[in-house]
Amino acid sequence: MNWKKFYSREYGVQYTEIALKCISNKVNGMISQPVHRQFFTPENSNEAYYAELADWKQFEDTIIENHCKDTKSLEKFSKIFFKKGNEYLAVSKKLAKLKKINSNTVKDYLEYQKIAIEYATVLWIAHIGSEFFSKKTANILNEYMRKIPEKKVMQYSTELLRPAQKAKIIILQEELKKLKEKPSKQKLEELFEEYSWMSCLDIHNAPWSITEFSAFAENLKSSKITQPVSFDQIVKELKISKNDLKAIHLAKKLGYLKDARDDFRRQSIFFARKFFKLIADEMNLSLHEFSYLTQQEIVDFLKKKKVPNQYEIEQRMQGFLIFLKNKKTQVISGNKIVPTLKKIFKFQGISTSPIIQVKGLSACQGIVEGTAKIVKGVNDLHKVHEGDILIAVTTHPDYVSVMHKAKAIVTDEGGILCHAAIVSREMNKPCIVGTGQGTKVFKDGDLVQVDASQGIVKKVN
Repeated sequence: MNWKKFYSREYGVQYTEIALKCISNKVNGMISQPVHRQFFTPENSNEAYYAELADWKQFEDTIIENHCKDTKSLEKFSKIFFKKGNEYLAVSKKLAKLKKINSNTVKDYLEYQKIAIEYATVLWIAHIGSEFFSKKTANILNEYMRKIPEKKVMQYSTELLRPAQKAKIIILQEELKKLKEKPSKQKLEELFEEYSWMSCLDIHNAPWSITEFSAFAENLKSSKITQPVSFDQIVKELKISKNDLKAIHLAKKLGYLKDARDDFRRQSIFFARKFFKLIADEMNLSLHEFSYLTQQEIVDFLKKKKVPNQYEIEQRMQGFLIFLKNKKTQVISGNKIVPTLKKIFKFQGISTSPIIQVKGLSACQGIVEGTAKIVKGVNDLHKVHEGDILIAVTTHPDYVSVMHKAKAIVTDEGGILCHAAIVSREMNKPCIVGTGQGTKVFKDGDLVQVDASQGIVKKVN
């Protein structure tokens, strides 16, 4: 089988199970071509998601055809997106009000799981649509950008590719920058109350404390202000055709939906954590340990008081293989992972030859040199200091403060409408996305050159 890695994250068992289930069945008519051959396996200190390439291609093609091919289908999907997002947030808020475990807890938990899986399906549709149109739009803009002076390219690209609406993280940054100009302890505390959920990537990721939030605010820097040029002015100057303009508008809408995914998901996890803590306390587990349980293990405890094996949980926390077999979740840990991968999936791992450079998409131009700092997850963010080159698997709201410190940003994943690309353009920092293996090729302390004009990152000397 032809396996391909699509992303890697620092998720526990509970969320990876949701990630598998959300595209393995025909979820409420949103997916007509499920992905059957897929798994997560430990890799590079994260959980890497692999799918069989032919399976994935069929899945991807039907998503584009059914939900993102034109304005009409995108508007229809947009309504589904917000409907499912609001349902997810509503059920999480309802569960947060519960004070103790009772006879309805199993029903409440399964209701949460159902909507979480449906919302995760919506996330995938937004992601795939955004990636599709980011590539299409990049090709379109390349032709137009050849007609203008190089100094205008990044300014025009930033405006043309700016998402149609602002996600919460952008709004928060703007509010905090205003606060720097006119400090107010009361306003800082109000913003903290409103946005403390933003660090809840998974149920084992705690909300921001006031100290962490203040540090995030302190690390934000003002971007260089260039003379603004409106979207309409640029369209008129470049004489962008009607068909190309339609594609750009679709990309901008999908860019916003891709960013807004985290607005719903992280807020929902923030509220759901209170409910999960009730169950975890009954099991005598921390929330971190609890996040490494399957849905069935949680149900078994709630119904039969069957407590999961503590040693197995500890093994999973070191890395786990998870997949679906006959619609049932299988989790393998320890020294059984490699033999299982070979036996069931005929997976031997991805072999690579030693290399000293990687190539990706240029999201914001510029050429700089600096010290590489490898960030595989939020626990690595403390390594990044002023003037370093941030090389990450991906970026999301938790990374913004260190993105301000970095001289340049490089990611394994993403396209020209991903979080790293959008934020780097706003910061006017060299950025290369979609390198595939930057976090593997380089190591902390390497002196690297980021040539975002060519999309190349390489070791120096």
